Amino acid sequence: MKIGLNTFAAAGSSPPRFLAAEAETRGLDSLWFADHSHIPVDFDSVWGGGPMLPSFYYEVLDPVVAIADAAAGSSSIELGFGIALLAQRDIIQFAKSLVSLDAFSGGRVHVGVGGGWLLEEMANHGTDPSTRFRRMRESVEALRVMLTEEKAEYHGQIIDFDPIHLLPKPPTCPKFHIAGAAPRGLERALRYGDGWIPLTGRGNDDFVALAADLDRAQQSAGRKIEFTVYNAPGDPAVLESYYNAGIDRALLMVFPGNDDETRTQLDAYAPLAATFADHDEGQHP
Repeated sequence: MKIGLNTFAAAGSSPPRFLAAEAETRGLDSLWFADHSHIPVDFDSVWGGGPMLPSFYYEVLDPVVAIADAAAGSSSIELGFGIALLAQRDIIQFAKSLVSLDAFSGGRVHVGVGGGWLLEEMANHGTDPSTRFRRMRESVEALRVMLTEEKAEYHGQIIDFDPIHLLPKPPTCPKFHIAGAAPRGLERALRYGDGWIPLTGRGNDDFVALAADLDRAQQSAGRKIEFTVYNAPGDPAVLESYYNAGIDRALLMVFPGNDDETRTQLDAYAPLAATFADHDEGQHP
């Protein structure tokens, strides 16, 4: 099982290139960046993480830029969107961003995607929140087409465009990891994703049982996807249970902070990365 990181690239915290380089030297698998364009002054949407929205939500920087900076400061660590809010992004422009990031990173980019919880934010982008999951699916499907086909076209109910050239094509299409709690998130991931990336604290957190559910669903569907737990606990016993259940990757939260605070957090996570690297690599019991 791979041990990676999820974080907010926030103003005033360690820059992504520093975080990526320090994580890479400690053997961590990957680094995934959160996505919010803005936080409305007034909103009624309920954040599932507690009673108060942390300050770094308000100061988070663009993950496209953060991943580019992280790529410049590293050579091997995988880099991801955790989680890209496709329902409020121009999808053709985002495809160009992915092509560019793939080129600058040497093909290290993963794309976590989610429907989003802050309805007022997406409404400010002109997105009807009630259509966000259809838009998310159509966006992923359209991105695959743009990143793989010479003359790309897509005709959905929301995303619609005639043949276009979007170049260059990446040698390998980035993987799309679909967020969302079970059962709908799991169903969406198996329907059109390369992976499932549920977030702890947003529904059923019994990921051992959910791994068994996913296995059964995969056997029925005749396809296999990756299983990543986003914002996983740093408890070795819990992580061991994930490993034994066949979960592919666990992402641990790095809170925004200065360089010393960042190093302290990574030093605590490095032994976990080493522990699971010493397990039978790529083989689950």
